[in-house]
Amino acid sequence: MMERTLQQSTYEVFAARDGPHAAHLLCEPDGSRLALIDWMMPQLDRSAVCREVRSRHGGAYAYILLLTAKRSSEDIVQGLRAGPDDYLTKPCHSAELQARLFQRAQNYPCA
Repeated sequence: MMERTLQQSTYEVFAARDGPHAAHLLCEPDGSRLALIDWMMPQLDRSAVCREVRSRHGGAYAYILLLTAKRSSEDIVQGLRAGPDDYLTKPCHSAELQARLFQRAQNYPCA
C-alpha cells in the first residue's frame, strides 16, 4: 500500500529487501533522500539502519520516516531516539503520509 501511495504521489520507489540493503540505498552518493523504514527489518533493525545512514552518509541529507505498529509513548520515544526524522504508526492512512511528505518537502526543499 505504501509503495502504491508513494508512486501515485510521483515518488520513484525503491523497495529494500532488508536493513543492509536499505542502508546501502540511502548511503549511495546519488541514493534515495527519503526513506520509509519499518521498525523490524531482517538483519538490521531501525536503530542500526538509522545509525548507519547518519554515520556514513556524506552528502545530501536522507529524510527517514519510521513505520511501525508500536504506539505506546515509550515506543515512540525509543523509535525517535533511533534517529529517524518522523514516526508513523500502522496502519498509516495515505492522507497522513501525504501530509508528512508535504511537510518534509517544505523543510527540505532541495533534498
